[in-house]
Amino acid sequence: MRKFSDINEAISFVKSRINKRTWIIFHSIGDRDCVGSAIAMKNLFVEAQISTPDFITNNSRKMLEHIGIEKEIKTSIMNNPELVIVVDANRFELLGRFGDKIKNMDCELLFIDHHEFPSKPKYTKNTYILNDEQYNSASSIVYDIIKGVEGTLKKNTALVLINGIVADSANFQNADSRTFMQISELLEISKTDYHDTISMHQSASTTTRKNIIEDIFKADIKQVGQYIIISGLAQYHANLDAEAALDLGADAAVFWSVRDNEASISARLRTPLDKKLNMHLGKIMDVAGEMLDGTGGGHPCAAGAYGRKKSAIKETAEYVINNIADFFSS
Repeated sequence: MRKFSDINEAISFVKSRINKRTWIIFHSIGDRDCVGSAIAMKNLFVEAQISTPDFITNNSRKMLEHIGIEKEIKTSIMNNPELVIVVDANRFELLGRFGDKIKNMDCELLFIDHHEFPSKPKYTKNTYILNDEQYNSASSIVYDIIKGVEGTLKKNTALVLINGIVADSANFQNADSRTFMQISELLEISKTDYHDTISMHQSASTTTRKNIIEDIFKADIKQVGQYIIISGLAQYHANLDAEAALDLGADAAVFWSVRDNEASISARLRTPLDKKLNMHLGKIMDVAGEMLDGTGGGHPCAAGAYGRKKSAIKETAEYVINNIADFFSS
């Protein structure tokens, strides 16, 4: 395993392998960041295939349909790839049915990600890693890689990267100066304005918005010193519940859901409390994933965990809430 010290090493790596038969994949239930990153990376290689381990989100699908490239994402495994690139994930457990498959492939493997690095990383000997938390999205990293390899971007590449950056920066709540510089450059390349670009993705359905409102009304509201934590059970979209709670004024939000096969939990923290309190939700969710007999991680201000041990979801939620409360009371 080799972890690149900076993005320039990754650029050199990609430059030297653009003629290799390349398979590009991303985490389960692909969002706009990982899907946009994959589409953009594919354009660098002479022969490449993008595959999802299960399915992509409605917003991702709407983005691809708007651009006219909805058939770019396959569900099949690429035969005999020379290089596998994983975008927006840094561990095999996040890759669904592809995880065990690529472990046993006799080819090079490149992870491109911006989340908390695994506390106990398990990689193959042919693995290369660019894991930089200074970026707030995989799309932001991929943009710099493409500029380093080719110097210029095509319009469709710019459009998907804009969507990815906007989505994973939580509509610029987690943005920094690089975010706005990249968005400005990408809007110029795409020859469009910001509103037209983001309007391509699908807004939440009436049913989804109704569920979110009902969940928030039933949620627990806890005050810890000068901070507010909102938490509760989500009917379906735990991540959307958590984001809505922050919009209503919470400083932190924790929501969880239980499905037939697994339990999941999502947490959000108001920026810049992560820096002020030296808090990292991704580290908390790393432990939460183990408690659920699954996996977890994420950003300092947005993270999640899931696993098959559904009976542990309440205990896990309490662990996450109590950890956040400890930071708020310190």
